[in-house]
Amino acid sequence: MLDKIVSKVPVKYHSALRRGLLFVAFFAGDFGLLFFIGFTEEKEETGLLIKKTIYHPLSERLGYLAGSIVLIIIALISLLLAWKITTIGGRFKKYIGMIQGVDRIELQRLSEMTNSSPREVADDLQNMIDSEFIENYYIDYKNEMLVNRSLASKQLKKISVKCQQCGATNEVIVGMSERCEYCDSPLVY
Repeated sequence: MLDKIVSKVPVKYHSALRRGLLFVAFFAGDFGLLFFIGFTEEKEETGLLIKKTIYHPLSERLGYLAGSIVLIIIALISLLLAWKITTIGGRFKKYIGMIQGVDRIELQRLSEMTNSSPREVADDLQNMIDSEFIENYYIDYKNEMLVNRSLASKQLKKISVKCQQCGATNEVIVGMSERCEYCDSPLVY
């Protein structure tokens, strides 16, 4: 579940988010430790001849224990999210190694190479495209393929399509969803 949440964060924000989460984990952990020390603290009073230890009742110290538990849980969740962001960044770098120099590759093949579902692969790749982590790529959902525009454009078939909204003629690549360059409505062909 955390993977899905974290993978929706654009790649360009990963570094700042990871640093922020580590900052939160550090301070929440420190304050959690201080609260725990407050829970276990004993007070000693010394007089001229007597030294006595005062124990605070548990009812007075429960707030410190509850605060300590909450802050330590926040620190652990922050550390876990920072770790997930780091692993997702590594996963994205593996995709780059798999798709470099290839004009098109099936999502099913990528899912077999990464041991994940084609839907997860499509989500990861779309996040990479949206975040501009990879450029000149698009996902052809109809054929379930990742296509490199710069390498495949020479091999792809182009056709002219008339826009149903404004009547303008647009040149599109077969299999790629396009929008009219004049009115921005979806082109149907």
